[in-house]
Amino acid sequence: MNELPIIFENDEILLINKRAGLAVQGGEKVSFPMDELLQKQLGYKIYPVHRLDKETSGILVVAKKF
Repeated sequence: MNELPIIFENDEILLINKRAGLAVQGGEKVSFPMDELLQKQLGYKIYPVHRLDKETSGILVVAKKF
């Protein structure tokens, strides 16, 4: 799986360019959710601020702290 493109980062948030076809969070029949892939890529836990539908591409805001 390719790395997820981070288009902005500071001490509190990341902006991710989410591609269509990628679920933001795990669930039934979801093998590779974005939150798990990004955590593996970064090496620390992240917290999605909102979701985009699986088939929707766009900018996703992710918090680095809870």
